[in-house]
Amino acid sequence: MFCVRGVIGPLLANLCLNRFLKYWRLQEKGEQVRAEIVAYADDFVILSRGHAVEAREWMQAVMDRIGLTLNEQKTSIRDGPTEEFDFLGYTFGPLYWWKTGTRYMAARSSRACNGCEPVPASQNLLRTMTVFAGVFRSYN
Repeated sequence: MFCVRGVIGPLLANLCLNRFLKYWRLQEKGEQVRAEIVAYADDFVILSRGHAVEAREWMQAVMDRIGLTLNEQKTSIRDGPTEEFDFLGYTFGPLYWWKTGTRYMAARSSRACNGCEPVPASQNLLRTMTVFAGVFRSYN
């Protein structure tokens, strides 16, 4: 995207990302690709059930059209029920209960954060976990 230091940076990021999120809703893309978006400042994650490649291609086309660039190092497709992903300084993904080996979905402080402060556990973290669990509920 772009880098602007100071107070104005998050505001500009929110304004630009808001265009994308609004278009996503207007096009009813969430229903088409069975997906939910969770966004915070200039970060977002798309949680899709079986249509991740289609969602990624659509997202790339829209971002190109509105003049935004994705960070290719941070952009990837993961299999939510079996693979982890990092978002807002937390790692989301499956963990296993040590007593029984039963798999469950969880969030923990990210190792990839490299000294950064994760976004404080808040409504956004709760929303991400709720959406994550809802999208992948049937996989447990």
